[in-house]
Amino acid sequence: MQDIFLVAHVRFVQARPLGVDLDLGPYPKITALLDRLDARASFKANPIWWWEPGVVGYQPDGTPIYE
Repeated sequence: MQDIFLVAHVRFVQARPLGVDLDLGPYPKITALLDRLDARASFKANPIWWWEPGVVGYQPDGTPIYE
């Protein structure tokens, strides 16, 4: 559960125009965790990168689609 929580927050920060740069280079285990969870069918079927009202789906590159 904590892994999913961490990945959800990392992807949220990376996808939003917040001006925050997450330098994960010094943390190879976190990068590996992100890659593993991104490869899971459940993460592909239910993207968690963008939380915003009106988002109904995602482009293949992760860009949100609005109603």
